Amino acid sequence: MAAKAPKSKATKTTAKATATSKTTSKKEMPAQKTTAKKAAAKPMTKTELINHFAEKFSLPKQKVRDFFDEQARLAVAQARVGFTIPGLGKLVIRQYKAREGRNPRTGEKIEIKARERLKFVVSAAAMKAAGLE
Repeated sequence: MAAKAPKSKATKTTAKATATSKTTSKKEMPAQKTTAKKAAAKPMTKTELINHFAEKFSLPKQKVRDFFDEQARLAVAQARVGFTIPGLGKLVIRQYKAREGRNPRTGEKIEIKARERLKFVVSAAAMKAAGLE
C-alpha cells in the first residue's frame, strides 16, 4: 500500500482563509431589520377578575367569587329563555336547519342533522365600545 502524502501547507492555509472569510463575511453583513412583535394582551383570568372587583368595591374575594359562580349558574339555567347581561350581551339558543355537507377527508356527501346551539350575542353598545362597529 502506498502511504498518503501529507497535505501541503498551502492547502491548510487556503482552508483556514476560506473558513475565516466565511465568518468575517457574516459579521460584515448589515444587520437585518427585525420586526418586534408586540406582546398580545392576554385576557384576564378568573382570579384576576375576582381580585379586581374585590379591590374596586372593597369586598372580600370569596363574596366576589360566589357572585361570579352564581351568575354562571343562573346563565346556564336561564339559557333556554335567554339570559341578558346589560351592556354586554345575551345568551341565546339558535336553531340550525339540517343541511348537506362533505367529509373533508373523502369528499363524500353527508347529511348534517338539525341542531340547537348556545350562542352569546354581543350588544351593540359593547361592540361600539370595543371599536368594532
